[in-house]
Amino acid sequence: MPRQERTSTRNFAAHYVVPVLVIISVPAFLMFRLAAATPVFPSVDVAMPGTFAVRSDAGPGAPAHLKTPAFVKGIYVTSSTVSSKRRFAALVDLVDRTELNAMVIDVKDGAGKIAFVTRSSQLKPYAEDRPALGDLADFTTPLHDKGIYLIARIFVFQDPELAARRPELAVERSDGSVWRNKNGVPWLDAASKEVWKYNARVAEEAWDGG
Repeated sequence: MPRQERTSTRNFAAHYVVPVLVIISVPAFLMFRLAAATPVFPSVDVAMPGTFAVRSDAGPGAPAHLKTPAFVKGIYVTSSTVSSKRRFAALVDLVDRTELNAMVIDVKDGAGKIAFVTRSSQLKPYAEDRPALGDLADFTTPLHDKGIYLIARIFVFQDPELAARRPELAVERSDGSVWRNKNGVPWLDAASKEVWKYNARVAEEAWDGG
């Protein structure tokens, strides 16, 4: 295939295919892990009536996972908001005293930075210098104890950090340079299996951390 056609294909993927993959791939992966874990580990009691939790397969002492509520009513919280103890405590209190029951929290943000302490040598170079979420098990356990259902938000193909370190994994222009959107942000090649595996590893650690 001529280079110009390859570039057009990649640009098409970045504009149209990528958003679909982002919406489908990570939730599907996490749902698969939940389905796989549910029959294996026993139920445990949690604070919110009508919910139960299953254990992660990360080993003894791994955090619990709450069953998905019949109706998810949540708020979105950035990792930078979590780093402010006062602001985050106020949001936890809001969920705790209202009909809200969930939080969507960045575990890998739009800059490609991983917001938790990772055990993986592959992921450590991409973690924040001082990860806002800290150790995930320590972060998620008190929230689960309050019956708060947690949803990990992962920026999959919008990843300037990985694109800067591994430009060969990014969408390219016809001249071989890294393609950027109108805001100057590079995107990763949605067809790269290496990119898939990298983000699957982030999702797996997020699951194991609760």
